[in-house]
Amino acid sequence: MSSGLPSSSTPSPKRPYNAFEKLIFFVLGTMSILVGLSQLVELHVSGKLLIQALLLIAFGIVLLAILIRNKKSANQTAALSDSTDQNDSVNHSSGIFIQAPTSRNSSAFDLTMSRSNNIPASLKDLVDTGQLQRPELQEILATSGLLAPHRAPATKGYKFPKNQRYWFNAQTSDFTEDQYNDFIALEATLNLADDMEALPANQKSLTVQQKILITLRNTLNATPQPSEYLPAGKTSLNGATDWDTRYYAANYFDTLHLPFRQPILFTYDEEVSTIIIDAKTPAPRAFCFATSEKNTQISYARAYALRAAITLAYGPLKHQGIARVVVNQFMNENISHPLLSYDFDLKALEHLISESQDPSVDTTGFPQQSCIRYSLDEEGWFTPVEPFEELNDPAKKHPLLYASAETRTEEAPQEIREITGAKRISDLGFREDSNRIDAWNAVISQLSDSTADAVALFRGAQASATDTATMEAFSRVIQALVSGEADVGDKRELAHIFMSGSELDAAIAHMNEVFDAEDVSIEAFTASMKALEAKLEPIVSLGIYLDDTDSVYRYFDSIADRIDYNRAFSSDPRTVILVPDAYYNANALLVRAYNQVDKPEKALAFAEECVRIAPLNTDAFLYKDRVLQDLSRNAEAAKNICELIPHQLRQYDIALLYYRLAYLEWRLGRGDIAVACYQQVLRMNTEYSQPAQQELSDLMKTDPALVTIDESRLDEFLETHGIPVDNQKARYDILLSAAIACTNNKLYTPASFLTRQALAIKFDDEIESVRLSLTGFI
Repeated sequence: MSSGLPSSSTPSPKRPYNAFEKLIFFVLGTMSILVGLSQLVELHVSGKLLIQALLLIAFGIVLLAILIRNKKSANQTAALSDSTDQNDSVNHSSGIFIQAPTSRNSSAFDLTMSRSNNIPASLKDLVDTGQLQRPELQEILATSGLLAPHRAPATKGYKFPKNQRYWFNAQTSDFTEDQYNDFIALEATLNLADDMEALPANQKSLTVQQKILITLRNTLNATPQPSEYLPAGKTSLNGATDWDTRYYAANYFDTLHLPFRQPILFTYDEEVSTIIIDAKTPAPRAFCFATSEKNTQISYARAYALRAAITLAYGPLKHQGIARVVVNQFMNENISHPLLSYDFDLKALEHLISESQDPSVDTTGFPQQSCIRYSLDEEGWFTPVEPFEELNDPAKKHPLLYASAETRTEEAPQEIREITGAKRISDLGFREDSNRIDAWNAVISQLSDSTADAVALFRGAQASATDTATMEAFSRVIQALVSGEADVGDKRELAHIFMSGSELDAAIAHMNEVFDAEDVSIEAFTASMKALEAKLEPIVSLGIYLDDTDSVYRYFDSIADRIDYNRAFSSDPRTVILVPDAYYNANALLVRAYNQVDKPEKALAFAEECVRIAPLNTDAFLYKDRVLQDLSRNAEAAKNICELIPHQLRQYDIALLYYRLAYLEWRLGRGDIAVACYQQVLRMNTEYSQPAQQELSDLMKTDPALVTIDESRLDEFLETHGIPVDNQKARYDILLSAAIACTNNKLYTPASFLTRQALAIKFDDEIESVRLSLTGFI
């Protein structure tokens, strides 16, 4: 493994000789040549003296050659130095961003920070040993006290490549408010130090305090050019699709070159061309790097909040054609109400840009405009206000756009149908309980404190229900209220009875408790197992979930699972009816239970039922796989997994299948294939990577003849041995294309689910921001 140290073969730079050394070389060289020549001109010189004379001449020539070469090397070094200085000058002046310094010291500094396990400790170490070599940063760190014990928490960090801003990694939710402010203050200090070192030459002589104020005023320079976040060649994005508007807004926010970290959530209401942003703004204490005076910290924090909000609104309004941007700014400790709320359109934006440049904003002033809501306490800091709009307002205004797919029976748009195989929008659904959830939410707000009124309300809802499961759920709640088993005021208990209060649900819950218990007798375990089987038996006997000529009954555990099925069975014209989770879970528990008591033949019947109702579900197949293993049918189990892998879209599922296949191949005596399967798991970077690595190491220790396969040959090796080759890019493209199609067709809930599955294959910060914007924040 590489040590990370530079190669020892790296040449050292040549040091130019000083004036005295040059004189010695010149005198010795010249004298040697002259003495040698004087001996040669003598007429009767012996052979020995001739050799001596020639050696003296050669020695003198060598000394003079070294002197000439050193002079040439020194000139080249000087030229290289001049060239480097010119390049630095160009880098500092180009582009809208204030460029990070490119000197050797700064580069080494960035590497030191990125390799540190505790950045505050590393900074203190550099300061204490006199190795920081960044005087402005050192002065700020000294005056701020951020490196004192118990100030900024220990953290790792790095420069975010997109905007060249420092980003510290830490679980900030565990911090106290003071710790959080010191944490972001230290982060901002490093960013501001970069900005100050990049100030133009005519500002280099200013004091550190003056430079801090200038860089904070330059916050508006943090807005990236369109070429930095829009598609190539685009200067605006008017008329963009719903997905593109969200994506390029997220791209813009991630490209901002602000000194402080800027965590945001946003959503988009296409109908009124409005983006709503929730953003954090630093508290006054976070400006301890600028001053220790509380009043000045408050003034700086106010001014920064204004300029940061303008920066957030600038790109969407100026370059994306958005008509309105609402920015709500919160402090870390208070997330219930914003401290400021802005309602920007282009006119308001331009007006506030002008006002934000007034020097009084950095002292006592703050704009008083109808587009800003704020209130100040006696110290001059903000107090919570009502926002112009909230993050979840679009979902409240357009509930159908955020509705679950299961309740949408209209025909699926053509592009969604082509990608996902969904004939109707409901074919993107996988939650059988969605109808019950909607039915419950429709009546719960009308529930009064009267039992009689509640019973009447639930009976009316039961009469209008369209599916058996919802009718039975209302019946359970009515019975519980009439019998006195439940109180009308206990809405949580009523919801539990409604959603999962059947006798089968109760038997499942008890069986799960038995599995989780540490010490259970075989008698108690068997009794619980038999009780669960007894509750399941009437459903099986009646054939409630058996397929017929018009319908098939299926269980899915994710939208990816549903799309796997749609794509594989696109030619089946029958309607898919979702099986209750309880029915699938009961069968799955009985597989486990009969395996536990060493009755694989009994377990197999329940495993077969799991696979029948969930024909491409990974968990269902693995229940059956485990039973087949107990029956010593490992070849059949491995064959089943190989047939399942090509149908899967979800990263987690495929990693699990390869992981399980590795074990089966080992049991079948095919260690080389087991090694390849483990290597495939490691490619996928899931929770199975660590156990796969451990098991691969153990396997190779037990069989020295086994070797890992070269990465470039792994796919070929798998294919040669009949193991399906996974195409992560193809799966990613399908999932993301489906998410984009759903977004552009205003199916936001399926879109958010699909985006999450795509991100499991390849994570992207901007796409994660888009995913969050699609959830509705309800």
